Amino acid sequence: MKNKIFIPLIIFFTLIGFAIGDIVGLFGILVVALITFILAKSCPSVANILYTAFVFRVLVIILGIDFITLPDSIGDAWFFELVAYEWSKLGFLNAIFNFPELNESFVISYIISIFYSLTDRSMVLAQSISLLFGVLSVFMSYVLAKKLWGGRTAIKVGWFSALYPSLILYSALVMREMYICFFLLVALNNVINWTNNGSYKSFFLATLSFIMTGIFHGGMYVGLIMFIILAISFNFKKILKMLINGIITSKSSVAFALMIALIFYVSISNIFIPKIGVVTDFNELKKGILKKNLVSHRGAAKYPDWTVAQSENELIYKIPIRAIYIIFSPFPWEIKKSSHLIGLFDGTLYMFLAYLIFRNRKAIWSDPALRMIFLILLAYIIVYGIATGNFGTGLRHRTKFSIMFILLAAPLLPKFIFFKKEK
Repeated sequence: MKNKIFIPLIIFFTLIGFAIGDIVGLFGILVVALITFILAKSCPSVANILYTAFVFRVLVIILGIDFITLPDSIGDAWFFELVAYEWSKLGFLNAIFNFPELNESFVISYIISIFYSLTDRSMVLAQSISLLFGVLSVFMSYVLAKKLWGGRTAIKVGWFSALYPSLILYSALVMREMYICFFLLVALNNVINWTNNGSYKSFFLATLSFIMTGIFHGGMYVGLIMFIILAISFNFKKILKMLINGIITSKSSVAFALMIALIFYVSISNIFIPKIGVVTDFNELKKGILKKNLVSHRGAAKYPDWTVAQSENELIYKIPIRAIYIIFSPFPWEIKKSSHLIGLFDGTLYMFLAYLIFRNRKAIWSDPALRMIFLILLAYIIVYGIATGNFGTGLRHRTKFSIMFILLAAPLLPKFIFFKKEK
């Protein structure tokens, strides 16, 4: 039996080696394969899901090398890799200590440069890091779904995450999306744990993971802000009653300390979200949002002109419009060329998931953890909706929190014949 499995594996990786023609890159893919195998052995219920996720993502990498130019593989992806290579020339130690000089856009370049300084330049190696975070994100989707909905539903979530087109694509590109997606799922895992047990550890890990998402892209900091606000508001009455009665728990003490710290911090400083502005200064915030709203409106795939706020007063009622556009666009009447069909298909999938979430709204709102995940997702949609002005960029941004949609829709996801019951 072992030989029957071993021989196809040798053939598979040999073909990969010939296809990519890159020894360093092949080594990176083999490392990801080993990690995938270890995860599969540790959790047999998700083994087939992880293997499928790995194979599909590797095939897309090969497809982009030998046959076609993958969507979003030119531009930022090319530049991130180039910057990583230039930094790697300074050596391993210099690559490490270059971090304080970075801005959020090039944290991915910093990570890749460390690997380059130890090996050699290899686009496939850079892609294999995205591949790793892509596979890990699929595994985390299963873990979260199992906590929220149980094992049988978790299997469905795992398969949907493994086969979701945009998640496959960005797992094969030198882009930030899968890095962010993974740390976001780790954050949500700890949000669920904190909601259930109120431990210091869970809260600290959730906070740290949200910060990690923001390090890669500033707009993701809104998740941390929303989490802290919700942590306080969801438990305010309970915390107050406990404090009055002298009953102190880890959950109440953490929330109370956060409340005091938040009030103090807001009173003495400004809270700044990159690309949005200072959130504690309402006038400056409106100006920053309006500026970003106008600047982002560009390119062949830009939103219709009527969606753009021309004044600060228009921002309020156009926020829902922009939220709809970032999740569901492009719409059929906005298709101008064949490449836009990819966005149309992706937007249709989100419409399907949004419909399932609407049907599942009672279950979501009755569960504190699901309610918190939903409200954090809503905050992301609003912020990225404001800051995004074309549906090409919108497709990329919504991939960051696509698994949140899948998790919230989980119980109503359709089954396929290859979905097996968990033992």
